[in-house]
Amino acid sequence: MFLTLVKYVMLYAITLDSEMALEKAEEAELQKIPPFEPDNYIFANKIRRTVDGVVLPHPRTVIDWSEDLNAIPIIEAFDVNHYLTNICNWTNERLKSYKNDNSYRFHSNGHIRDVRQSKFHSDIHYVKAACVPEERQSADPYEVWIVVLFDGSIHSAECTCVAGDGTCKHVAALLFVMQRFCQDLSDRSDISVTDKAAKWVNPVRTSAPAKITSLDLRSEPTGQPPIKPTSDHYKPSCHNMSPHAVEKEMLRLIKSENLPACAAYVLSDSSGSEYDFECLPVNMLDLATQFNNDDLSYDSLESFIEHIHRNIPDNYFTDIFEKTISQSDSDLWFYQRHGRITASILYSCLPFSGRNPDGHLVKLILGLANSVNSDLPALRHGKKYEHVARESYLHDKKNLHDNLECKLSGFVIDNNIPYLGFSPDGLLECKCCGQGCLEIKCPYKFSEETPINAACLDKTNFHISVLLSNSMSASS
Repeated sequence: MFLTLVKYVMLYAITLDSEMALEKAEEAELQKIPPFEPDNYIFANKIRRTVDGVVLPHPRTVIDWSEDLNAIPIIEAFDVNHYLTNICNWTNERLKSYKNDNSYRFHSNGHIRDVRQSKFHSDIHYVKAACVPEERQSADPYEVWIVVLFDGSIHSAECTCVAGDGTCKHVAALLFVMQRFCQDLSDRSDISVTDKAAKWVNPVRTSAPAKITSLDLRSEPTGQPPIKPTSDHYKPSCHNMSPHAVEKEMLRLIKSENLPACAAYVLSDSSGSEYDFECLPVNMLDLATQFNNDDLSYDSLESFIEHIHRNIPDNYFTDIFEKTISQSDSDLWFYQRHGRITASILYSCLPFSGRNPDGHLVKLILGLANSVNSDLPALRHGKKYEHVARESYLHDKKNLHDNLECKLSGFVIDNNIPYLGFSPDGLLECKCCGQGCLEIKCPYKFSEETPINAACLDKTNFHISVLLSNSMSASS
């Protein structure tokens, strides 16, 4: 970086602003321009200013610059192509697609400004211009200059960018500008090029509206443009579909196209359930919003419960229970938990004083925070062996009860206490004992132990029962 900085100090023989010098040095580092000796650069710069043994003065020392460009020899397209091929090492493929090149876009987008010329003898001209940077358009422009011979050929060029050797995109942009300018002068039929001064007019950069289908947003717009969507395979109209129906169709498209997870997460449907999005039952947050918007003078819990019963259908609780049988594999299960105190956090709610309405517990109830990480090994272990424990329980207890059955449970909400909800691991029923709930725990820390060993290791949370067959079993 030090050598790059020295280059600029010695090139201009002026006092550079420290921030500008450091910025150019950092730019050189980013573009991985190899370091060089300052003496070598001074020699190369002198070579570029030497024509037939005559060393031209450095453009920064020239005083008599003219805005009249009439005297410049006509620069043809061949002259530009010859320089780009032999000096800038452009390939034939790059020349063929020159309109897609950054340098041509610099020309067409009006980055070249304040073009002037200075004549030496009768057959040598300096042409200099300012080039506005592509990214930092408010920064100081680059200074670009070229040496034009009597026949319009380009002898050499240089730029104050980090490349600086006359092969950069800023020099190429100036060449495209001068070729177009000379062509416009030659094409004028109403005046001769010597009738009046031909001054450079800085282009006015304007933005014109364009159709979306005509935009090319590729970072490197080379080669054939992508195929545009047509009505044969793309029909964006939704024919008055409801928002929920549109969401369901988007979800189907995301799944069918196998898009990245970040897109699929926005409209997740992990359950694969077939419930209709249009009939999604409202949750407690929806009901609370309605209650607040009604502008009622009632603010008691009883009035809120009355509001709930007035604004839900008769089959509301049953519908939720039946559609959430898969529990954590159902989106509706998570949705209906938002705004309700569930069994998993009920114990934490008992000492709640209400003095911290923005605390973690409130966020858990509102669904603004995850109570647990579903990817934890302990949860994966419990989910994997829950059905094993359920089947084992039925096998052990079926002979002790009359017609014992265990059914899966959805999200249970009591009609009289609709702000509470729980999801038991099973609903039990037999003719001798009636109905009951089953709660299953599969402790991960005892995953490598037998039930008997686990009960012996943790007598606080386990108890051992002796069956009539004198065999022992452990339960929690």
